[in-house]
Amino acid sequence: MLTIGQENYVTPVGKRTYSVEEVRAILDISRRKAYELCNSDCFKVIRVGRTMRISKASFDYWLDHYEEDGGQSLKQRIKARANKRV
Repeated sequence: MLTIGQENYVTPVGKRTYSVEEVRAILDISRRKAYELCNSDCFKVIRVGRTMRISKASFDYWLDHYEEDGGQSLKQRIKARANKRV
């Protein structure tokens, strides 16, 4: 087992995806914000039916390089994504 984020939060070694709840716990954000973030194209999300799984490698890379990418806020990323669709 590997401890991630908080002391009482554990994920198995070798696991390749996070759930939205795991992302929420790692970042200590609300469930709603976690879903907004997962829908913002910041990292790779895999949908299995109605379930979202977040690529661990993609999420960890995003988290490690967040400041290098200009530290763009979630609101800015969502707005930019909406503008791409127009």
